Amino acid sequence: ASLFTRNFYQACAPKLAEGGLFLQFLQAYEIDAETLRTIYATLTSVFPVVETWQTQHGDLLLVAANQPIAMDATKLQQIILAEPYRSALWNVWRVDSIDGLLSRYVSGTKTARSIGRGAPLNTDDRTIIEYGFARTLGQFRSFNLEELRDAARLMDDAAPNIPISPEQIESMEDHRLSLYLIQEVPPFIPASATPQRRLRGLAQERYMAGNYAESVRFWTAQDRPPLNHVELVSFAESLADAGDERAMPYISRVGESEPIEGQVLLARLWWKQERFAEAAEMLRRAFEGYRTNPWPLPVVMHRSLDVAVGVAADDPSGEAPLELYRALSEPFALYLSEERRLGALLAIADRLPEGPCNSRYVEILSGFEPHIPWQEAFLASRSECYQRVNSPLAADAAEDLRKFRSRQPRSLTPGIR
Repeated sequence: ASLFTRNFYQACAPKLAEGGLFLQFLQAYEIDAETLRTIYATLTSVFPVVETWQTQHGDLLLVAANQPIAMDATKLQQIILAEPYRSALWNVWRVDSIDGLLSRYVSGTKTARSIGRGAPLNTDDRTIIEYGFARTLGQFRSFNLEELRDAARLMDDAAPNIPISPEQIESMEDHRLSLYLIQEVPPFIPASATPQRRLRGLAQERYMAGNYAESVRFWTAQDRPPLNHVELVSFAESLADAGDERAMPYISRVGESEPIEGQVLLARLWWKQERFAEAAEMLRRAFEGYRTNPWPLPVVMHRSLDVAVGVAADDPSGEAPLELYRALSEPFALYLSEERRLGALLAIADRLPEGPCNSRYVEILSGFEPHIPWQEAFLASRSECYQRVNSPLAADAAEDLRKFRSRQPRSLTPGIR
């Protein structure tokens, strides 16, 4: 709370060099509108310029300055295309253009002043936002970031002061729909969305829900093909899940930018086309790449594990499980999706030629000990397997399963006549 006080801002403002910026991150979750009003009131009481940008689906970046923030489109494009900014923007936000970058802009000074007008200030001796954050701890519906965007739109303050074409503005709005999927969050479709943009939002919403057929239906109902990377992924994977060969050009475009994502989508297509050996080989390449590259989209990589389990289960030759077992035997970069990886590995090990509860299966099970997933299916499988192989942990596993089942919520109906 001490970093949001008027005293702190007053100490920082004189130190900004000409053209300098004051940057402050602010969570947009577990916060209510009154706390945000106080923050804006406090910030605008010191800085004449306050812009709001969105970094993640639930995080804001407040950018304050002593004078108007100037942006030159030509220079900005040069920066976007130069390293390290090019890789950073692409890896984290999946944008490579001005309109993609500007899609993260939320509002300007007009909105900040309007929302903060009349709100109490946060000072060193009266840190009221500290109590505001305490009030909303654990509450994720107290404030919706899109309310802030809507307020900015009403005040014609939702775009930065930089000349961009009408086409770029349209692209910017589409990027705003797509930014949520990067973090596996369904898109927010604003009430002001055009009918065509609403269809694009619904297509991505259905994709996030795993309803691939509905996603394809909405994509094909609107007036243009997918353009930005996230749109391409959602359409390509939805088509691939139907085994539709029309997915190929979209998968190729995804793969040009992100080879690992392209490999995963191609594996899904081949799985649905019952080309199991080819699907397993493509997944192996994707998983090996994911061991050193942490940047593929989480939504794609999480679903890749479901594809791997599906290929292992459906392959009549029995060859795919062994190849996929080997491909998943090593952790991914930074131990990403580690519990999911082990869960998929366990399911695939159960399909190996050695039969259920083989030595590899037992080895994976023991890797979960002692902090095991407290889920009935896992506990039941663990107990059965340990008993079959006479493991020293068999008695403990049986007791854990009994304990889990004994503490299940009881029904209200037994004993009622």
